[in-house]
Amino acid sequence: AITVTACLPPLGVTPFRTLAAASLLVFAWVILNVSPRQLVVSVVFAAVEIFFREIGTRGQFKVPPEGHPCIFICAPHANQFLDPFVVMMGVGRLDLCFLVAAKSLRRRIVGYLARKLGSIPVERPQDCMQRGEGRVWLSPADGVSLQGQGTRFTAAVKPGDTLLWGSSSAEVKAVRSDDSLVLVRRPAAGAAEAWLPF
Repeated sequence: AITVTACLPPLGVTPFRTLAAASLLVFAWVILNVSPRQLVVSVVFAAVEIFFREIGTRGQFKVPPEGHPCIFICAPHANQFLDPFVVMMGVGRLDLCFLVAAKSLRRRIVGYLARKLGSIPVERPQDCMQRGEGRVWLSPADGVSLQGQGTRFTAAVKPGDTLLWGSSSAEVKAVRSDDSLVLVRRPAAGAAEAWLPF
């Protein structure tokens, strides 16, 4: 790139074209010699250093060097997209992989970056929720029988699922029919006076 910028102007090439040719050579070198993971990490580290003036770590000497298996458990975290990079900077290792919500991996840009970093997808229950059909009413007699109107419990619900309706939630013990099921225990909110969507 330096040779191009030094040799082309005397040959009558405009400075703009000279700079474009040099930039193209630098870009080609980066593509051939720098892994996408390293590129992403470098760009995000630069952004993190803008927001955090100083990142201090205690006990870093206890962290095994790169290449040795190690598990870091960091909780709670404030920002699911920024915290992995702060941890990378804090422990001084770049060979870390992170657990990421599978829902985030399905996003276009976030998913691309997470896959390049070798993230491991985890399907969370709240990401699998679906709105049910019809309305439900909790029997006040026993507190565990859930009756439905316009529901299809046999097709949509199975034992072990958690149902949410109104301000109540409970785990399903058994499905009797399309309009009746049994809960594992009485919901804390108790029985409602009206039919509620679930």
